[in-house]
Amino acid sequence: VRTANRCASIEQRGVFAGVRMRKTRGRVVSGALNLRLFLHHWAFGLAVFTETERGLERSLRFFDQGGDELHRIVIEPDTPLRTFRDLMRRHTHGDQAVRLPMLPQPGVAAPGRLGATRTPPVAAEVRVAWEALESTRHVSSLRRFFGLSHLQALHLVGQPYARSVTVRSARRILERAADRECGILIQVGNPGVLQL
Repeated sequence: VRTANRCASIEQRGVFAGVRMRKTRGRVVSGALNLRLFLHHWAFGLAVFTETERGLERSLRFFDQGGDELHRIVIEPDTPLRTFRDLMRRHTHGDQAVRLPMLPQPGVAAPGRLGATRTPPVAAEVRVAWEALESTRHVSSLRRFFGLSHLQALHLVGQPYARSVTVRSARRILERAADRECGILIQVGNPGVLQL
């Protein structure tokens, strides 16, 4: 599977199992796969066949209303063709000549100086709550409670928990983690999928 945004892409091999859905949200936790799905952002799905150096690649690709790819599932070459055909037959749209009604997507506003939009007491409250966290798994609940984006929460909690780094430092950080055999969690997401 592959999840990407304008800055990063993450790919992981695995089998879709352990799928749990609740209305327009879902979770896939199966072996190496760990996904959070936000299906209200999903508008179109396509079965795509691409000739590659390794042969024909079969994939399922899902897009938002503006045509940006949210998620890609590449079907492994050893998957029986019958399984893929059955999946396509069950889910193929009846009218293949239909034009996809794509809409322009609004731009994402730059965060600017987030501290200027929050009063100091709120920042202090966020920091106290952050310090009380028992696990990073609870960060999402903290953000929802205060109505913050991930970036806003990190900005407000500040050092020693978070500090600004240059975009170029990402490569150095990954190389150092590999050299030191340090286990890290990498997340890549877009409005429709978060892949861990």
